[in-house]
Amino acid sequence: MKKNKLLSLLLACSIGTHAVSQPVLLANTSGYHSGDQGGNGQKSLREVLSAIEKEYKISIVSDNDLLNGRTAGPLKGKPNLEEALDAVLKPIGLKFEKVSEKLYIILSKEFDGGKYIEKIEKKARLGGSNDPEMSLLAARVTHLPMPNHHSSQAQLISGKVVSQEAGEGLPGVSVVVKETTNGTVTDVEGNYKISVEPGVTLVFSFVGYNSEERLVGSSTTINVSLTPDVKALSEVVVVGYGTQERRKVTSAITSVKGQDVQNIPVTSVDAILQGKAAGVQVVQNSGAPGNEVYVRIRGNGSLFGENRPLYVIDGVPMNNIAAGQQPLEAGGQRITTQNDINPADIESIEILKDAAAAAIYGSRAGNGVILITTKRGKQGKSKIDFNAYTGVAQIVRRLPLLNGQQYVDLYQEAVNNYNQFKPANLAPIAIDTNIRYTGNETDWQDQIFQAAPVSNYGLSVSGGTDKTQHYISLGYFDQDGTVKGQEFRRFNGRINLDFSATDKLKIGTSLTASRSDNKRIANDFSAESVMANALIYNPNNPVYNPDGSYYRDPRNHRNPVMMINEYRQKSIQNRYVGNIYGEYEIIKGLKFKSSLGMDHLNEKGDLYLSRNVVNGNARAATNMYEVFLWVNENTLSYTKDFGQRHSFNALLGQSAQEASTRRFGAAGNNTPTDIIESVTGATNRTEASDYRST
Repeated sequence: MKKNKLLSLLLACSIGTHAVSQPVLLANTSGYHSGDQGGNGQKSLREVLSAIEKEYKISIVSDNDLLNGRTAGPLKGKPNLEEALDAVLKPIGLKFEKVSEKLYIILSKEFDGGKYIEKIEKKARLGGSNDPEMSLLAARVTHLPMPNHHSSQAQLISGKVVSQEAGEGLPGVSVVVKETTNGTVTDVEGNYKISVEPGVTLVFSFVGYNSEERLVGSSTTINVSLTPDVKALSEVVVVGYGTQERRKVTSAITSVKGQDVQNIPVTSVDAILQGKAAGVQVVQNSGAPGNEVYVRIRGNGSLFGENRPLYVIDGVPMNNIAAGQQPLEAGGQRITTQNDINPADIESIEILKDAAAAAIYGSRAGNGVILITTKRGKQGKSKIDFNAYTGVAQIVRRLPLLNGQQYVDLYQEAVNNYNQFKPANLAPIAIDTNIRYTGNETDWQDQIFQAAPVSNYGLSVSGGTDKTQHYISLGYFDQDGTVKGQEFRRFNGRINLDFSATDKLKIGTSLTASRSDNKRIANDFSAESVMANALIYNPNNPVYNPDGSYYRDPRNHRNPVMMINEYRQKSIQNRYVGNIYGEYEIIKGLKFKSSLGMDHLNEKGDLYLSRNVVNGNARAATNMYEVFLWVNENTLSYTKDFGQRHSFNALLGQSAQEASTRRFGAAGNNTPTDIIESVTGATNRTEASDYRST
């Protein structure tokens, strides 16, 4: 018999945590007998292997006969797992085999795998043994598929998960087979049931508690007691106008730490939340750099209105461009103002998901709130940090499209089918002779896709004294799109200062400035879309004519390469977000805080379609969007602790906010030349709009 048959049988017959009397059965080495202790500094082989199990978190299985009466010397130094097993087993004439990452078996050097398996099967099928382990083994082995198809038999594991502190059942505890997605959760009383194979490890995890792991052996009942994660419960999270320890938070708040989102090659804060916050749907509808990311907290809150959450950075509600105010869209793709935040400056992100958490922001929080807290200086020597990364983005999988001959054949087949089955009152369609096989075999996906470099550089200085702390940073982000013609560049600067004027008075400021340049192309399914045209364009058509001009399809489909080079759209966004605050402690525990913040957003968009695109009739458009928001907030808070178990918190606040908006645009066509790429050169003005808020 082959060795792999032996290994699968060993897995199928995984035994419990105590040794078995029959020498032909397998025993977990954690069943150590104190009477096996050897002399001259030696320890029993069982004890040494048990220590290895605990040290390296594995399971070791062997025949009892190989362990009885054997001793081994203690391990020296810090060897790796297999070095440790070699050091223990080789001197006494034994060897080991690795079954999986967590399971090893001990064998003699003269081991005959075939006879050993036959011996186990014969003993297991005798059926007369009163030993419970023998009966269990017999039940498993006799149900195994015969030669070369041995597999494990799943068994039903049940138990209860309780809190170590209260001793009560914990509902909603995750019970998952380690390194798999197979799992379940506990019911309202903490009970669970799960069907698994012997030898696997179950992981028990619950928010606010330390995770526990249990190896599945012969026992079908596994009860677990979880201990509170003191560190996690003591973690401070931002909640509206203040902070709280997580143990005291009862509303739905998800926290993402800054170190978890740094050095991720994306342009906006929205995108880095993807997959990191439960209950938050993050979808990037377009692969173009700088375009909006779809964010929904617990679904859509409005049928026709705005569904994006409210963003608050260092206490300042951020402006976002509403759906009807977008300066210039590129095929329905909107720009997101969250591009202006440098992820390297983020200390933490809190997502307020339910009404209780977001209520303090009123109706603005109807779609949830995302609180962004930036880094601040700490007392100590100045610390200089420089971080950078660079890479390349590529299209992993392309759509399989028709070649030149297939394109012609399919077109002709479609026309013939129509003419054959058309209604009698309709005229037949003639074959278009312009659609013919030419041998060009142009791969239009090759023509529009590229390996897109992405780079990010950041420099920050932080530190301070017991009176003054500072954090200053500069950042530059540069990304090209995987579709040619797309680019995104961003420059960031930030200054955060905190100053303790007296023992009771503290003042500070936060200010960030950014500028982003976004070169865009249409990428929806319009006639001007590069992507759409590349997917439907005839592969028999060349990119250029012999004279170097763009080839024009007689059926008026747009040449994708021409659309990349002759459709020019650029958005420039300048932004300044900041606030200044003062906090005074009137008496111990009673604090008054006042802050004044502002957000100034200015965005300009320009679009130009050359005369090549629109058959000599060029088109131009320009648009400007500007909004200025100021907010003043005054809060009076009182905190009092009564011993270690009780505390009292009260907050009284007042807030005033105002925003003014200005938007105007112009468009025109019939431009006689491509020298002037603006509305100025248009002889026919098609749009003139001007809007300002009251």
